[in-house]
Amino acid sequence: MNKRIKYLILSLLMFVMMALCACGKKVPEDVSSMLTSDAESILHELYKMDDGEIIQESMNAQQYGQSLIAEGINSFIITKESVGDLVSIDKITTAYEDGNYVVKLYYSGTLGKAEFAIG
Repeated sequence: MNKRIKYLILSLLMFVMMALCACGKKVPEDVSSMLTSDAESILHELYKMDDGEIIQESMNAQQYGQSLIAEGINSFIITKESVGDLVSIDKITTAYEDGNYVVKLYYSGTLGKAEFAIG
């Protein structure tokens, strides 16, 4: 379990680092592929965690000064309640917006559809 949590935190930090190092306006194919793969992994890992683990991740992020990550996790918790269990990832887009790489996953759950964005 600790391995999954460490992977999640490292993946989120990697996205933040990539956003800070981004240059140019078009997302190169290799970067897009890596970001897409990592975003899918993060979404799947979040769905594998129970609510207590997700809340703990949010608290840990807040404790380490990662308030943006904590807000994202809290938003996921709320969305998960209205979307239900993950059924499929329908579409993934990558873009370079306002100096950051942004990955958006559009997915379906047992109760509805949602968007999961990392930037």
